[in-house]
Amino acid sequence: MGQNAGAKAKPNRSRRRRSRTGRAMRICVEVCGGLFAALVLIVAVAVWRFLEGPVQINFLKPYLQEAFSEIGGNTLEIGETFLVWEDRSRDIVLHAADIVVRDPEGKRVASLPEVAFELSSSAMLQGTVAPSQIEIIGPRIRLLRSADGNINFGGDGGRFEVPETTEGSIEDLATDAGPDGAAGNDEALILGGIIKELLSERTPGNPLSFLDEVRIRDGQIFVRDDMLDLSWAAPAAEISLRRDIVGLAGDISLGFVGQRDPATLDAAFIFDKQARVVDFAAGFSDISLAALAAAFPRLAPVGGVTSRIGGSVATSISLDGDIGPTGFEVHGLAGTLTIPGLAMEPLPVRDLVMKGRYDDGASRFDLDEARISLGSEEAPGPVLSLAGVFDHEPQTGGDWTIDANAKLEGMALAELSRYWPESVAADARPWVVENIASGNVQLATADVQILVPDGDFEAADLASLSGSLKYSDLVVHYLRPLPPITDIAGTATFDASAIKFTAESGSLLSLALGKSAVEITGLDTADKSRKIYEQLTVQAKAAGPVFDALTILEHPRLDLISKLGLSAAGSGGALTADLGFQFPLIKTLGFDDLDFQVGATVRDAALANVLLGQDMADGRLALSLDANGMEISGPLQLGGVPLTMQWKESFLANPKFRTVLEADIPSLDDAGRERIGLDFDGFLKGPVAAKVSMVGLDGGFSTLQVAADLQRAELTVSDIHWAKEAGTEGSLRVAVDLDSNGPVAYRDITLQAGDLVARGEARPGPEGKGLGWMRFERVAFGRSDLEDVIVEQSGGGFSAIIGRGILDAEPFVSKDEEPDGGDASEPQTDTAEGQGQAAAPKVFEPLSIRAADLERLYFSEDRRLEQVNLELVRGTAGWETIRLSGSIPEQYWSPRDAAEAEAEGVDPEAVVALDRRYLQLSLAPDAAGSGLRLLAKSDDLGALLRAVNITDSIVGGNIQVTGSSAGPSPTHPINAKVVARDFVMVKAPVLAKLLTVASFTGVLNLLSGEGIGFDGLDGEFVLDDGEATTELMRIYGASLGLTARGKIDFDEDAIDLVGTVVPAYSINNFLSNIPLLGPVLTGGEGEGLIAVVYGVKGPVDDPQVSVNPLSALTPGFLRGIFTADPGTDKIEAVPERIDR
Repeated sequence: MGQNAGAKAKPNRSRRRRSRTGRAMRICVEVCGGLFAALVLIVAVAVWRFLEGPVQINFLKPYLQEAFSEIGGNTLEIGETFLVWEDRSRDIVLHAADIVVRDPEGKRVASLPEVAFELSSSAMLQGTVAPSQIEIIGPRIRLLRSADGNINFGGDGGRFEVPETTEGSIEDLATDAGPDGAAGNDEALILGGIIKELLSERTPGNPLSFLDEVRIRDGQIFVRDDMLDLSWAAPAAEISLRRDIVGLAGDISLGFVGQRDPATLDAAFIFDKQARVVDFAAGFSDISLAALAAAFPRLAPVGGVTSRIGGSVATSISLDGDIGPTGFEVHGLAGTLTIPGLAMEPLPVRDLVMKGRYDDGASRFDLDEARISLGSEEAPGPVLSLAGVFDHEPQTGGDWTIDANAKLEGMALAELSRYWPESVAADARPWVVENIASGNVQLATADVQILVPDGDFEAADLASLSGSLKYSDLVVHYLRPLPPITDIAGTATFDASAIKFTAESGSLLSLALGKSAVEITGLDTADKSRKIYEQLTVQAKAAGPVFDALTILEHPRLDLISKLGLSAAGSGGALTADLGFQFPLIKTLGFDDLDFQVGATVRDAALANVLLGQDMADGRLALSLDANGMEISGPLQLGGVPLTMQWKESFLANPKFRTVLEADIPSLDDAGRERIGLDFDGFLKGPVAAKVSMVGLDGGFSTLQVAADLQRAELTVSDIHWAKEAGTEGSLRVAVDLDSNGPVAYRDITLQAGDLVARGEARPGPEGKGLGWMRFERVAFGRSDLEDVIVEQSGGGFSAIIGRGILDAEPFVSKDEEPDGGDASEPQTDTAEGQGQAAAPKVFEPLSIRAADLERLYFSEDRRLEQVNLELVRGTAGWETIRLSGSIPEQYWSPRDAAEAEAEGVDPEAVVALDRRYLQLSLAPDAAGSGLRLLAKSDDLGALLRAVNITDSIVGGNIQVTGSSAGPSPTHPINAKVVARDFVMVKAPVLAKLLTVASFTGVLNLLSGEGIGFDGLDGEFVLDDGEATTELMRIYGASLGLTARGKIDFDEDAIDLVGTVVPAYSINNFLSNIPLLGPVLTGGEGEGLIAVVYGVKGPVDDPQVSVNPLSALTPGFLRGIFTADPGTDKIEAVPERIDR
């Protein structure tokens, strides 16, 4: 039980303890709740009170006055103190108003409108009322740095005047100070003292030593820096100065509020009082670079930018005025750019960015990046980027050295004149600006070094320059008004002396330009006063139509091909060319100033009217062209004729040769000659090969050399009855002198073809056609070999004078010359004759031949005359003069002459020496001019007939023919009389045939033996147009007599005669002399008692012979019935001639 009682007692005690703890807790909570409620009520009342306005707590004035009385030994009077709720900091702040500072003498030296304090808790624990933070509201602060580097607040009051307005530029506020007042020095003095306290060590007896921060709100700052000769003002200033372990730290926010300079500056700094250096970092906006450069001369390199800028800067400044390394970053708005040292209009700027560093100790300005976007938003311009180093050498008088790298992007060359300074390459600039009309520089970079003596950027000198370009779509006028080069794209490098372009592509008309090089040199040596100019050199590759290339070359500005008779019209083909040009960059560029080189290959070249009116085609040519001349070579076709040509043309003022042209023609056939207009009028047929060269001189004079291979050709010279067959070797060489109108002379003519050899010279005929005059040193063909031959056109025909030599007349005497004159030479038709119309007269080509000293005149291979004098004159109506005289060679003389001389006791050789046989023939105008007279005679008829290859059947005798004609032959008949004596007829085929048919055996035997001797031949005949007609011709001798009537046609070599053959002619002739009975028995003259009527008709060589045997038994007076045709009144031995 006792145990149970004890067990029950323990829980009861536990419950009592919990009850007492609970009551204590309730009491504590109630007390805390009451305190909290009271606190809330107090706070609510306090907040309500502070919201109602400042709460005066003037009991703190003595403590604050005591705390600030340490400033410079001055005393502080506070009008009132109060607590203010600060919305900005959301805190309750102690304020003091109407503060007056007096010096020890009680004189008022400063006043402050209002100051906010934050009291130091650590000072209060030490029983001292001291501020830890001070905020000065609305002060005016003056800061002065003297020329020796000392910084003072307030200054001497002799040079500052606080402006009445806070509006205006920095310059306005900084320079409005004058000598008339010192108001505002009080705030600066107080601030200077406070700053000293912030820099001093904490001292328990000094309330201000507990100060940690001083702030200025809504202040105004005015600065004068005599060391930099700079004054500036910030009418809106927020400053925080804080005690720092190294000295002093602070934040500054300055607002340069005005109508023209709405600039701001936000900065933070730390002042190391031991090093006496301020480390400064700031951000700024809306500051004028021009104004900044004007204020700080060392920033002159950027003074040409008028853009307003913002950015940041970090630097350090010693109290001695030394500026430490400074870094900055700037971004700018629209403005203008003026480049120092370059005379040019300010450039519009869209925006800019700059980053850099400045080291005042090293006098070095590093521009890490400067990017300026030129132009405007409406018309954007290029973007210029610049980076570099600006070195300043104070010890050399302030010289600057600028090493910079520049980059230009998006440059439109149409605006080049705006961005190219006139003072840079002043001579080249006008040409480049004018002639590079459009295009784009996509990218340009440059490394430049500029020397600025004594900091005078107007006197800046370019020390070095190098860079590169990338461009496209350029249009370049290389020589106005020639077509420009377009679509040029490529790269370039440049330095102070030259710009070197490498173009990857371009176009000139339809010519495509390949990789090309363009250099502008002499940029550093040009001197206009000494006529030393920049030079432009172009090396280009081009490919395209020949037409476009010739269009450029024939342009009046060059006029290179019109002088050659060439034109772009009708041209064709494609070329690949290497082009080179060089000329000075002067505005008045002339052709003489241009130096150029062109090398080209041409495929399928075609030109119209190149030579002889013919077109060129299928040319595969190589061309070189420069200012001195042109050279073209290669195979081509001229008028369809294949040839290989080499042509050189000189452009020099006074060349030795203006033109040198060589052509190799492997084959020129009849069709080819016809196509190129070479008509040889039947002289030449078949292909020939030729080498032609021409040398041209000024004045239109030139010489053409021709060497032709005639082996494969047929040659025919009908005038001399000569021809060469194909396959026989032949060649022609000739030099032709020409002027602007055509050939003037043909020199050094050498023709060798078969047996034809000709050497001589010639001149062209009237109007340059044909050959008007020829002189041959020698002409040889067949048996002819003539020297000193002159042939000349005369009176519509030709005249020839032969000096000496040998002439083969056989081809000429076979037939008479064919008449000329077309239809005029043809007889009238039968219809015309039937109508009684007369036949048109024949017209002959005039001809004159004079050969006064022919060694031999051949009539066949072994028949000739010697020592011949020949004259032939033919007019349009026929032969007007025929004179021929010559000696008959001894070998043709009648052999019996020598025998007779020997029988008479005369030496035969003496007969030969003394008795020359001759021929004399003359048909010439008579003395009265009424017609022509004929005289022909020879002292050896047989020798003459043998020498001229008529017949060998006559031996001995002499002959004389006389006659007359009313006019030239053959248009006028010749009436002639022939007399021959003492000749012998031997082995005459026609006579033998006649005697055979007539059965006169004895006489025939005589003819076959020693011959039939005749005493004479007498008769008259008419020679009319190649036919000889006789009414009676008698040949008579002792053994035989003949009569003949009829004709001999020399043109047709035909004979048609009738007559009587009388044997024993001497007896019959005796009977005929018996009066009355003789004529009855014999039949008259030439008849006989015994005679046979005959007829001979047909070819001369083999005529048909007929006789009437009954006529031999008929008396002479009845013999005519055997020769008369029935129904005719008169016996006509020769029928009427029908003109053919």
